[in-house]
Amino acid sequence: LAAHARKLAPESRETALAWLHATGLDLLEGDGGDGAAHRAIGFVDETRLLGAKGLDLGFAVLVSAVVMKNDKLARRVLDQHESDALETDAFYELVAGAALDLDCDPVAEERFRRSAARWADAVLPRLRRARSLAFANRYLEAREELERAEAPAAKVMGDVITALEKP
Repeated sequence: LAAHARKLAPESRETALAWLHATGLDLLEGDGGDGAAHRAIGFVDETRLLGAKGLDLGFAVLVSAVVMKNDKLARRVLDQHESDALETDAFYELVAGAALDLDCDPVAEERFRRSAARWADAVLPRLRRARSLAFANRYLEAREELERAEAPAAKVMGDVITALEKP
């Protein structure tokens, strides 16, 4: 849908941002099947062709690193963005959390929290945060986050957390 909208309004910044975020989230949350790395690289190339800079290009590059499961590149990109004092948004914070999740960094939970705080009715960052909290044996906080998610997937994840709690 976002790609179709982009064809209808190729000069629209809002349409380009919608495409950027929809494509990035699709890559990030997709099945990672055949060709995912190739699509991730193409995503960065297409983002550059749109003339994206700063946060938008940073989002695309970070998505690409996560999709390729390249934790070292993801960490370098995050460090560079931090050094540059890049202003972030909810989408960037989500992918930053996913990047930190690649090497089980406990700070990922905080990046997911920041994403959810900036994104009305956020489900993805809440689910990812709950998972991070559960892996850190913070089950009560994980359950509370799932309650805020209000999504069918939250029920399933809640059942998994319950199973993890039992010895």
